[in-house]
Amino acid sequence: MSEEITNDNKKRLQWLDIMKGLLIFFVMVDHSLPGPMTERFYSPFFLAMFFWVGGYTFYLKDSFKTFIISKIQHLVIPLFVLGGMRVIIICIMVGFGSLPERLLGLVLQRCLVNDEMWFLSCLFVAELTMYFLLKFLNRIKEEKKRYCLLLLSELLLMVIGCVITGCLRVKLIWEIETAFIMVFYTGCGYVWRRSEKKAAVFLKLPVVLAFLAAYVALWFFIRESLYKPRLSDIEGFPMFFLKSLLMMPVIIYVTRKLEGSLVGRVSAFLGVNTLFFFAFGGFGRELFYMIMAKLGMDSAPWQAFACAVFILCLMSGPAVLFKKLCPFAVGVKRKKIKN
Repeated sequence: MSEEITNDNKKRLQWLDIMKGLLIFFVMVDHSLPGPMTERFYSPFFLAMFFWVGGYTFYLKDSFKTFIISKIQHLVIPLFVLGGMRVIIICIMVGFGSLPERLLGLVLQRCLVNDEMWFLSCLFVAELTMYFLLKFLNRIKEEKKRYCLLLLSELLLMVIGCVITGCLRVKLIWEIETAFIMVFYTGCGYVWRRSEKKAAVFLKLPVVLAFLAAYVALWFFIRESLYKPRLSDIEGFPMFFLKSLLMMPVIIYVTRKLEGSLVGRVSAFLGVNTLFFFAFGGFGRELFYMIMAKLGMDSAPWQAFACAVFILCLMSGPAVLFKKLCPFAVGVKRKKIKN
């Protein structure tokens, strides 16, 4: 999530930063004012596309040691540093009686059990799974066959994760069951990058509009019990899968078109500071709704977007300062100064 987003020439790809910025903005909106209308419209794709980005930037390292050190630096260290900071702040707000329980939750990373920064543990397991799948499948020389087997293997893991989550109701450590579900999208990003010329057909405007129309049609016509597709709900999961796939080319297309625009630059800023906003945006949300309550304003859908903008304005300065002072906490290497 915080790794350097690069192309083959090791230059940062701004459009991927823009995409991450849009996705974290949707996260802030979704967390700000959950409701059936907003959730059923966009909640599936912002989660899936974060994993897509992870797959797009995924590379097999020379050795497992190199790979695991890289993932520890970019994912595990930020998880414990930012998660630990969140635990301390929450305990200051509500009392330290829950500190041992919260620290245990941080270490175990079990779904919805004080799993602060859960996304990072989930992404770590998903990319670790990707590594072993690719190592195993790389013995197949035919590229098309290798990619098909990769996606089929990940679909099988998705079914397994869905059964563990929705049927067995088991919560494994380090979000393993959720990672099994989401690794398919990591594979989609990986295959997309390596088949970019063929995948370009999905980014033609008529095709994108067709995908968007299908998505909106689902939004209007699906029955009420499937309005909010949850990973923990077997009945809602197929809708999550379908809607996330439909929005994949739409998000990529919009992101590409935003390059060079003001919205694109703001979104790219959000994108390079995703971890900070993911970790601390919730505290900005609490402040926003405290202000709304003081003003005597009732909750309304527009406040979700206003809250996200408020968090962006409030925390942009601290995000830059935090990244400069503690780059390791957001998975960034401190640049060496040349003499």
